[in-house]
Amino acid sequence: MKEHDPYLTLLCSLPGFDALFAHKIAPLSRLRLDQHLLQLSAEHRTQLQAVEQILSFSRWPADISSDLAQSRIQSLLTAVGDPRAKQLTEDMLDLYAVNNALTLRHSREEYASQPPRFIWCHSRFRKQIEQHWQDADFGLGHYFRWITEVSEALQQNQLLAAQKKFSASVWAHLLRQRPEDEFGFFAVVIYVLKWTYADHWSRAGSEQAGQRFAQLVNSYQKNQPGAVSSTFQQELSA
Repeated sequence: MKEHDPYLTLLCSLPGFDALFAHKIAPLSRLRLDQHLLQLSAEHRTQLQAVEQILSFSRWPADISSDLAQSRIQSLLTAVGDPRAKQLTEDMLDLYAVNNALTLRHSREEYASQPPRFIWCHSRFRKQIEQHWQDADFGLGHYFRWITEVSEALQQNQLLAAQKKFSASVWAHLLRQRPEDEFGFFAVVIYVLKWTYADHWSRAGSEQAGQRFAQLVNSYQKNQPGAVSSTFQQELSA
């Protein structure tokens, strides 16, 4: 094995992916995936866990305050030492922020024309989004070309369509990643994030996913303004 291909055996032992919504079942179970991931070094396991904790809010207390959530995210980001893995994590947070902004604007009357006054996301684009809240695409349509489609789906109350369009945009972003080392740690991170989406959609039938999305929107509407709905953000991201 080449020194610069540390995870050749690991990655070659993992099954590939079909198109995102084509999976009837996940390529492998989480248990089996975790068994394969034992081949990671201790340092890389810690970094991968940090990435997954940041992007999987279901592991966080549901009543966590927005300030504490932002502090935890920043702390976890510092634990991601691989530059490309950290960049991808921040990219994903940006995607989630835009999607959450669209959903807030659609589902909460008080946010129809102005953003929340609390820190509602962790993103490099938060100020941009807030300054252009009344613009249909938050002034980011050139950067996130999927915004218009998701916004239109939400306006028509096509919640499942909105969720699928957003998930497809995240999947496309993952597909665009080109690791310099095809069998390095960053390639493992990409695989695990793809697995998360494939697993979600393999478990969520179309009707069930639509109902769940509607429930999450209703749940979000009931939250106090200063709190972050962790389950809501996690489900939107998957």
